[in-house]
Amino acid sequence: MLYGLQWLPSLVRATCINASRAVKSRLTLYQSFYEERALYLEAIVQNHREVMTFEDFASQVFSPSPAYSASGTVSPPSQHTCLPPSPSPPLFFNAYAY
Repeated sequence: MLYGLQWLPSLVRATCINASRAVKSRLTLYQSFYEERALYLEAIVQNHREVMTFEDFASQVFSPSPAYSASGTVSPPSQHTCLPPSPSPPLFFNAYAY
């Protein structure tokens, strides 16, 4: 079957991915990519879960506090570092102004 040059990069990439999966599937104790991804996701959930109510979560999403902790306490302002705002670049370049 003949394909144009525009299809070549996609076909090479797909061939490499499928060849890699075929080689890995012959290994003992191999887990498919979606099973491995599910295990990683479960580990992230277990290691980074914070116990809070939905209302607390929603308030943090819509009005985040930089020093909020899982216990609901806020660290004193002396521990916060505030950087001065960076100067914003001009929105457009006017060649006639220079």
